[in-house]
Amino acid sequence: MTVTAEHVSALAESWLPAEPDSAFEILTALRGRAPSFVPTWLSALATRGPLPEDLAGELRRVRERTAWLRTVRDAVLAHVPGSYAVKGHAVADRYPAPLVRSMADLDVVVPDLPGAWSLAEYLAAEHGASIHAVVTYPTAGCAVMTLVAFPEATFDPPLAVDVYTFGFPGDAGNVPSRKAYGRVPDAGPAEHLTMIAAEGLEGDFGPKDILDAAVLVTGEDGEDEFALARRYAHELRLVPELAALLDLAAGHGLPVPEFASVPAAEARAARAARTARRLAEGLRHPAVVTLQTLQRGEAYPTRLRTARRLAWRLVDGVLPPRSPVRTHLLRFGVPVRVTGRYPGDLLTSPHGEFLLVNSARITRRVLHPALEPLL
Repeated sequence: MTVTAEHVSALAESWLPAEPDSAFEILTALRGRAPSFVPTWLSALATRGPLPEDLAGELRRVRERTAWLRTVRDAVLAHVPGSYAVKGHAVADRYPAPLVRSMADLDVVVPDLPGAWSLAEYLAAEHGASIHAVVTYPTAGCAVMTLVAFPEATFDPPLAVDVYTFGFPGDAGNVPSRKAYGRVPDAGPAEHLTMIAAEGLEGDFGPKDILDAAVLVTGEDGEDEFALARRYAHELRLVPELAALLDLAAGHGLPVPEFASVPAAEARAARAARTARRLAEGLRHPAVVTLQTLQRGEAYPTRLRTARRLAWRLVDGVLPPRSPVRTHLLRFGVPVRVTGRYPGDLLTSPHGEFLLVNSARITRRVLHPALEPLL
Protein backbone atom coordinates (compact mmCIF):
# COMPACT_ATOMS: atom_id res chain seq x y z
CA MET A 1 0.00 0.00 0.00
CA THR A 2 1.27 3.44 -0.93
CA VAL A 3 -0.14 6.92 -0.41
CA THR A 4 -0.69 8.63 -3.76
CA ALA A 5 -1.47 12.13 -4.97
CA GLU A 6 -5.09 11.06 -5.40
CA HIS A 7 -5.25 10.08 -1.73
CA VAL A 8 -3.94 13.51 -0.72
CA SER A 9 -6.49 15.32 -2.88
CA ALA A 10 -9.31 13.18 -1.49
CA LEU A 11 -8.12 13.78 2.09
CA ALA A 12 -8.19 17.54 1.60
CA GLU A 13 -11.70 17.48 0.20
CA SER A 14 -13.15 15.09 2.78
CA TRP A 15 -11.48 16.83 5.73
CA LEU A 16 -12.93 20.24 4.93
CA PRO A 17 -16.35 20.84 6.55
CA ALA A 18 -18.06 21.90 3.30
CA GLU A 19 -17.66 20.26 -0.08
CA PRO A 20 -15.56 22.60 -2.26
CA ASP A 21 -16.55 23.43 -5.82
CA SER A 22 -13.10 24.24 -7.16
CA ALA A 23 -9.36 24.00 -6.52
CA PHE A 24 -9.43 27.69 -5.58
CA GLU A 25 -11.95 27.00 -2.81
CA ILE A 26 -9.85 24.12 -1.51
CA LEU A 27 -6.72 26.27 -1.47
CA THR A 28 -8.50 29.14 0.28
CA ALA A 29 -10.02 26.84 2.88
CA LEU A 30 -6.75 25.03 3.58
CA ARG A 31 -4.86 28.31 3.98
CA GLY A 32 -7.34 29.28 6.68
CA ARG A 33 -7.83 25.95 8.45
CA ALA A 34 -4.69 23.87 7.79
CA PRO A 35 -1.93 26.02 6.27
CA SER A 36 0.75 23.40 6.98
CA PHE A 37 -1.04 21.01 4.61
CA VAL A 38 -1.10 23.44 1.66
CA PRO A 39 2.32 22.43 0.23
CA THR A 40 1.38 18.74 0.37
CA TRP A 41 -1.88 19.42 -1.43
CA LEU A 42 -0.08 21.58 -4.02
CA SER A 43 2.46 18.83 -4.65
CA ALA A 44 -0.43 16.43 -5.29
CA LEU A 45 -2.15 18.92 -7.57
CA ALA A 46 1.09 19.38 -9.53
CA THR A 47 0.94 15.74 -10.65
CA ARG A 48 -2.09 16.64 -12.79
CA GLY A 49 -0.39 19.46 -14.63
CA PRO A 50 1.73 22.60 -14.24
CA LEU A 51 0.87 24.89 -11.34
CA PRO A 52 0.50 28.66 -11.77
CA GLU A 53 3.86 30.39 -11.43
CA ASP A 54 3.20 31.79 -7.96
CA LEU A 55 2.08 28.44 -6.56
CA ALA A 56 4.95 26.61 -8.24
CA GLY A 57 7.32 29.10 -6.62
CA GLU A 58 5.69 28.54 -3.24
CA LEU A 59 6.16 24.80 -3.59
CA ARG A 60 9.77 25.21 -4.68
CA ARG A 61 10.55 27.36 -1.63
CA VAL A 62 9.07 24.72 0.67
CA ARG A 63 11.36 22.09 -0.84
CA GLU A 64 14.34 24.40 -0.48
CA ARG A 65 13.46 25.16 3.14
CA THR A 66 13.12 21.47 3.95
CA ALA A 67 16.59 20.84 2.53
CA TRP A 68 18.03 23.79 4.47
CA LEU A 69 16.39 22.65 7.72
CA ARG A 70 18.03 19.27 7.23
CA THR A 71 21.46 20.91 7.34
CA VAL A 72 20.46 22.85 10.45
CA ARG A 73 19.17 19.66 12.07
CA ASP A 74 22.37 17.76 11.34
CA ALA A 75 24.49 20.57 12.77
CA VAL A 76 22.31 20.81 15.89
CA LEU A 77 22.51 17.07 16.57
CA ALA A 78 26.27 17.14 16.09
CA HIS A 79 26.57 20.00 18.59
CA VAL A 80 24.73 18.26 21.45
CA PRO A 81 25.83 14.63 21.99
CA GLY A 82 22.95 12.31 22.74
CA SER A 83 20.36 14.56 21.09
CA TYR A 84 17.92 13.38 18.45
CA ALA A 85 15.16 14.80 16.25
CA VAL A 86 11.54 13.68 16.25
CA LYS A 87 9.01 13.80 13.42
CA GLY A 88 10.20 16.30 10.80
CA HIS A 89 12.51 14.87 8.18
CA ALA A 90 12.07 11.29 9.40
CA VAL A 91 8.40 11.51 8.43
CA ALA A 92 8.98 13.62 5.31
CA ASP A 93 11.41 11.02 3.98
CA ARG A 94 8.60 8.44 3.99
CA TYR A 95 6.37 10.58 1.79
CA PRO A 96 6.38 9.04 -1.71
CA ALA A 97 7.76 11.32 -4.40
CA PRO A 98 6.76 13.87 -5.53
CA LEU A 99 4.63 14.58 -2.45
CA VAL A 100 5.99 17.26 -0.14
CA ARG A 101 5.70 17.58 3.64
CA SER A 102 6.11 21.11 4.94
CA MET A 103 8.19 21.82 8.03
CA ALA A 104 7.62 24.92 10.12
CA ASP A 105 10.19 24.03 12.78
CA LEU A 106 12.53 21.40 14.17
CA ASP A 107 11.75 19.24 17.21
CA VAL A 108 14.89 18.18 19.05
CA VAL A 109 15.30 16.19 22.27
CA VAL A 110 18.44 16.86 24.32
CA PRO A 111 19.71 14.88 27.34
CA ASP A 112 19.22 17.62 29.92
CA LEU A 113 18.72 21.34 30.57
CA PRO A 114 22.44 22.19 30.19
CA GLY A 115 22.21 20.63 26.74
CA ALA A 116 19.28 22.90 25.95
CA TRP A 117 21.21 25.99 27.08
CA SER A 118 24.19 24.87 25.00
CA LEU A 119 21.97 24.50 21.96
CA ALA A 120 20.50 27.94 22.56
CA GLU A 121 24.00 29.40 22.64
CA TYR A 122 24.92 27.60 19.42
CA LEU A 123 21.81 28.76 17.54
CA ALA A 124 22.30 32.30 18.79
CA ALA A 125 25.84 32.35 17.42
CA GLU A 126 25.06 30.60 14.13
CA HIS A 127 21.62 31.97 13.28
CA GLY A 128 20.92 34.86 15.63
CA ALA A 129 18.25 32.85 17.46
CA SER A 130 16.88 33.95 20.81
CA ILE A 131 14.84 32.18 23.47
CA HIS A 132 11.20 32.78 22.61
CA ALA A 133 9.63 30.66 25.35
CA VAL A 134 10.52 28.32 28.20
CA VAL A 135 7.99 25.97 29.78
CA THR A 136 8.78 23.66 32.68
CA TYR A 137 6.69 20.62 33.62
CA PRO A 138 5.90 19.26 37.10
CA THR A 139 8.38 16.42 36.56
CA ALA A 140 11.84 17.56 37.68
CA GLY A 141 14.11 18.34 34.75
CA CYS A 142 11.34 18.27 32.13
CA ALA A 143 11.21 21.44 30.05
CA VAL A 144 10.46 22.68 26.56
CA MET A 145 12.27 25.65 25.07
CA THR A 146 11.43 27.42 21.81
CA LEU A 147 14.25 29.17 19.98
CA VAL A 148 13.42 31.53 17.13
CA ALA A 149 15.57 33.36 14.60
CA PHE A 150 13.90 35.95 12.38
CA PRO A 151 15.56 36.43 8.98
CA GLU A 152 16.74 39.92 8.18
CA ALA A 153 15.42 41.80 5.15
CA THR A 154 13.56 38.79 3.70
CA PHE A 155 10.05 37.43 3.81
CA ASP A 156 11.23 33.92 4.68
CA PRO A 157 9.56 32.30 7.69
CA PRO A 158 11.59 32.31 10.90
CA LEU A 159 13.77 29.44 12.00
CA ALA A 160 12.09 27.83 15.00
CA VAL A 161 13.49 24.99 17.08
CA ASP A 162 11.53 23.35 19.89
CA VAL A 163 13.95 21.77 22.35
CA TYR A 164 12.76 19.08 24.77
CA THR A 165 14.68 17.72 27.74
CA PHE A 166 12.38 14.66 27.93
CA GLY A 167 11.58 12.27 25.12
CA PHE A 168 7.91 12.42 26.10
CA PRO A 169 6.85 15.51 28.09
CA GLY A 170 3.25 14.38 28.60
CA ASP A 171 0.54 16.94 29.31
CA ALA A 172 1.05 17.79 33.00
CA GLY A 173 -2.08 15.91 33.97
CA ASN A 174 -3.59 12.87 32.27
CA VAL A 175 -0.34 11.64 30.75
CA PRO A 176 2.93 11.70 32.74
CA SER A 177 6.34 12.75 31.47
CA ARG A 178 8.88 10.10 30.48
CA LYS A 179 12.58 10.75 30.12
CA ALA A 180 12.85 8.15 27.37
CA TYR A 181 10.86 5.33 25.83
CA GLY A 182 11.25 2.78 23.07
CA ARG A 183 14.43 2.96 21.03
CA VAL A 184 15.32 6.60 21.56
CA PRO A 185 17.70 8.18 20.74
CA ASP A 186 17.47 5.84 17.72
CA ALA A 187 13.88 6.87 17.04
CA GLY A 188 12.07 5.01 14.27
CA PRO A 189 8.61 5.19 12.68
CA ALA A 190 6.95 3.83 15.84
CA GLU A 191 8.40 6.60 18.00
CA HIS A 192 7.45 9.28 15.47
CA LEU A 193 3.92 7.89 15.21
CA THR A 194 3.68 7.98 19.00
CA MET A 195 4.65 11.64 19.09
CA ILE A 196 2.12 12.48 16.38
CA ALA A 197 -0.58 10.65 18.33
CA ALA A 198 0.39 12.76 21.36
CA GLU A 199 -0.68 15.85 19.41
CA GLY A 200 -4.21 14.71 20.21
CA LEU A 201 -3.62 15.64 23.85
CA GLU A 202 -3.45 19.27 22.80
CA GLY A 203 -6.28 19.49 20.28
CA ASP A 204 -7.85 18.02 17.18
CA PHE A 205 -5.78 16.24 14.54
CA GLY A 206 -5.32 18.04 11.23
CA PRO A 207 -4.85 16.58 7.74
CA LYS A 208 -1.07 16.70 8.08
CA ASP A 209 -1.20 14.54 11.22
CA ILE A 210 -3.58 12.12 9.51
CA LEU A 211 -1.38 11.75 6.43
CA ASP A 212 1.74 11.39 8.59
CA ALA A 213 0.14 8.46 10.38
CA ALA A 214 -0.73 6.77 7.09
CA VAL A 215 2.78 6.99 5.65
CA LEU A 216 4.31 5.74 8.90
CA VAL A 217 2.27 2.52 8.94
CA THR A 218 2.74 1.71 5.26
CA GLY A 219 5.85 0.12 3.84
CA GLU A 220 7.65 -3.13 4.51
CA ASP A 221 8.28 -2.27 8.17
CA GLY A 222 4.75 -0.98 8.77
CA GLU A 223 3.37 -3.92 10.71
CA ASP A 224 6.34 -4.24 13.07
CA GLU A 225 6.48 -0.49 13.65
CA PHE A 226 2.76 -0.26 14.35
CA ALA A 227 3.04 -3.10 16.88
CA LEU A 228 5.72 -1.09 18.68
CA ALA A 229 3.67 2.11 18.53
CA ARG A 230 0.69 0.30 20.00
CA ARG A 231 2.86 -0.96 22.84
CA TYR A 232 4.21 2.55 23.46
CA ALA A 233 0.65 3.90 23.45
CA HIS A 234 -0.26 1.57 26.32
CA GLU A 235 2.89 2.50 28.25
CA LEU A 236 2.29 6.23 27.78
CA ARG A 237 -1.53 6.15 28.17
CA LEU A 238 -2.03 7.28 24.57
CA VAL A 239 -4.23 4.47 23.28
CA PRO A 240 -7.31 6.70 22.74
CA GLU A 241 -5.29 9.20 20.72
CA LEU A 242 -3.58 6.54 18.59
CA ALA A 243 -6.93 4.89 17.91
CA ALA A 244 -8.55 8.19 16.92
CA LEU A 245 -5.67 9.13 14.63
CA LEU A 246 -5.76 5.87 12.70
CA ASP A 247 -9.55 5.87 12.54
CA LEU A 248 -9.36 9.29 10.90
CA ALA A 249 -6.78 8.07 8.40
CA ALA A 250 -8.95 5.12 7.40
CA GLY A 251 -12.12 7.20 7.48
CA HIS A 252 -10.68 9.72 5.03
CA GLY A 253 -9.83 6.98 2.57
CA LEU A 254 -6.08 6.71 3.11
CA PRO A 255 -4.54 3.28 2.39
CA VAL A 256 -4.15 2.19 6.01
CA PRO A 257 -3.35 -1.54 6.32
CA GLU A 258 -5.79 -3.71 8.24
CA PHE A 259 -3.28 -4.31 11.02
CA ALA A 260 -2.97 -0.57 11.71
CA SER A 261 -6.01 -0.09 13.88
CA VAL A 262 -6.95 -0.21 17.53
CA PRO A 263 -10.21 -2.02 18.37
CA ALA A 264 -12.87 0.35 19.67
CA ALA A 265 -13.27 -1.72 22.84
CA GLU A 266 -9.55 -1.44 23.56
CA ALA A 267 -9.62 2.33 23.08
CA ARG A 268 -12.68 2.70 25.33
CA ALA A 269 -11.11 0.56 28.04
CA ALA A 270 -7.89 2.58 27.91
CA ARG A 271 -9.80 5.86 28.14
CA ALA A 272 -11.86 4.55 31.06
CA ALA A 273 -8.71 3.38 32.86
CA ARG A 274 -7.07 6.75 32.30
CA THR A 275 -10.13 8.56 33.61
CA ALA A 276 -10.34 6.28 36.65
CA ARG A 277 -6.68 6.85 37.41
CA ARG A 278 -7.22 10.60 37.15
CA LEU A 279 -10.25 10.48 39.44
CA ALA A 280 -8.23 8.52 41.99
CA GLU A 281 -5.49 11.13 41.80
CA GLY A 282 -8.16 13.78 42.30
CA LEU A 283 -9.28 12.12 45.52
CA ARG A 284 -5.71 12.01 46.81
CA HIS A 285 -4.70 15.47 45.60
CA PRO A 286 -7.89 17.44 44.86
CA ALA A 287 -6.28 20.88 44.68
CA VAL A 288 -3.52 19.79 42.29
CA VAL A 289 -5.83 17.94 39.90
CA THR A 290 -8.41 20.74 39.87
CA LEU A 291 -5.80 23.38 39.11
CA GLN A 292 -4.15 21.24 36.43
CA THR A 293 -7.53 20.80 34.75
CA LEU A 294 -8.23 24.53 34.77
CA GLN A 295 -4.72 25.41 33.59
CA ARG A 296 -5.16 23.30 30.44
CA GLY A 297 -7.17 26.20 29.07
CA GLU A 298 -4.07 28.36 29.37
CA ALA A 299 -1.72 25.94 27.63
CA TYR A 300 -3.71 23.87 25.13
CA PRO A 301 -6.44 24.56 22.55
CA THR A 302 -8.77 22.16 24.34
CA ARG A 303 -12.55 22.09 24.38
CA LEU A 304 -14.03 24.68 26.74
CA ARG A 305 -10.71 26.49 26.51
CA THR A 306 -12.14 29.99 26.99
CA ALA A 307 -14.12 29.03 30.08
CA ARG A 308 -11.18 27.15 31.56
CA ARG A 309 -8.80 30.01 30.87
CA LEU A 310 -11.09 32.54 32.53
CA ALA A 311 -11.57 30.28 35.53
CA TRP A 312 -7.85 29.60 35.78
CA ARG A 313 -6.93 33.27 35.67
CA LEU A 314 -9.41 34.02 38.42
CA VAL A 315 -7.83 31.31 40.56
CA ASP A 316 -4.32 32.38 39.58
CA GLY A 317 -5.17 35.89 40.70
CA VAL A 318 -5.93 34.85 44.28
CA LEU A 319 -3.56 31.89 44.73
CA PRO A 320 -0.48 33.04 46.69
CA PRO A 321 2.46 33.55 44.28
CA ARG A 322 4.68 31.18 46.28
CA SER A 323 2.06 28.52 47.02
CA PRO A 324 3.65 25.03 46.90
CA VAL A 325 0.82 23.77 44.67
CA ARG A 326 2.16 25.91 41.82
CA THR A 327 5.13 23.58 41.42
CA HIS A 328 2.69 20.85 40.28
CA LEU A 329 1.58 22.94 37.30
CA LEU A 330 3.06 24.04 34.01
CA ARG A 331 5.26 27.07 34.55
CA PHE A 332 6.18 29.64 31.93
CA GLY A 333 9.55 31.36 32.03
CA VAL A 334 9.52 35.15 32.05
CA PRO A 335 12.95 36.69 31.36
CA VAL A 336 13.81 39.11 34.14
CA ARG A 337 16.66 41.30 35.31
CA VAL A 338 17.47 41.05 39.02
CA THR A 339 17.88 44.56 40.39
CA GLY A 340 17.98 43.78 44.09
CA ARG A 341 17.62 41.05 46.69
CA TYR A 342 15.09 38.44 45.54
CA PRO A 343 14.07 35.76 48.09
CA GLY A 344 12.45 33.33 45.62
CA ASP A 345 13.73 30.80 43.10
CA LEU A 346 14.62 31.63 39.52
CA LEU A 347 15.50 29.46 36.55
CA THR A 348 19.11 30.40 35.98
CA SER A 349 20.79 29.98 32.62
CA PRO A 350 23.82 31.28 30.74
CA HIS A 351 21.32 33.45 28.88
CA GLY A 352 19.79 35.14 31.90
CA GLU A 353 17.27 34.61 34.65
CA PHE A 354 13.68 33.40 34.23
CA LEU A 355 10.86 33.87 36.70
CA LEU A 356 8.56 30.83 36.51
CA VAL A 357 4.86 31.71 36.54
CA ASN A 358 1.72 29.66 35.89
CA SER A 359 -0.08 31.99 33.51
CA ALA A 360 0.76 33.38 30.10
CA ARG A 361 -0.55 36.71 31.37
CA ILE A 362 2.04 38.51 33.46
CA THR A 363 0.77 40.73 36.26
CA ARG A 364 2.55 42.94 38.75
CA ARG A 365 1.25 40.67 41.48
CA VAL A 366 3.68 37.91 40.53
CA LEU A 367 6.61 40.27 40.12
CA HIS A 368 8.86 41.12 43.03
CA PRO A 369 10.21 44.70 43.28
CA ALA A 370 13.70 43.27 42.74
CA LEU A 371 12.71 41.83 39.35
CA GLU A 372 12.38 43.75 36.10
CA PRO A 373 10.62 41.87 33.26
CA LEU A 374 12.54 41.86 29.98
CA LEU A 375 9.56 41.69 27.61
